[in-house]
Amino acid sequence: MEKQDIIEMEEEDLRRVKSNRESLKGKWFKNSLRRGLIEYLDLYCKEKQKFIDKIK
Repeated sequence: MEKQDIIEMEEEDLRRVKSNRESLKGKWFKNSLRRGLIEYLDLYCKEKQKFIDKIK
């Protein structure tokens, strides 16, 4: 697998996770659970972006 393929896969994953995070805002969950999920996804997105920047 080429470097560009990996970057494209990682960027697609990041877009999907960000989309899922946005959709969580409108859903009903227990507030603490939703807040925890959103915080986790924010952290995941930040780390994923660092990884993408590193391999570019």
